[in-house]
Amino acid sequence: MDIEHVAKRAAQAARPFADTEPRARAAALVAVADALDAASDELIVIAMQETGLTRPRLEGEVRRTSNQLRLFAEVIIDGAYLDARIDEADPGYVIGP
Repeated sequence: MDIEHVAKRAAQAARPFADTEPRARAAALVAVADALDAASDELIVIAMQETGLTRPRLEGEVRRTSNQLRLFAEVIIDGAYLDARIDEADPGYVIGP
């Protein structure tokens, strides 16, 4: 599979994924983090060959990435990023509720 094909498939999946319920999106991010952690040894060997970076550096990068994915999942479930507010009418407001 070439990178253009992967990018095209990702673009096609973006809108349907964004339209899923927040808990489903969060679960998907945690699943990706779990898969990343499970494949880290294999990924690190490949990344060392391709980048010349050291194992400790790449181990830190994998750990950082999987932690960020889990953090993003928590943020999605929390919903604070939506900045939703309910502004009730104030009958005492000078120009009316």
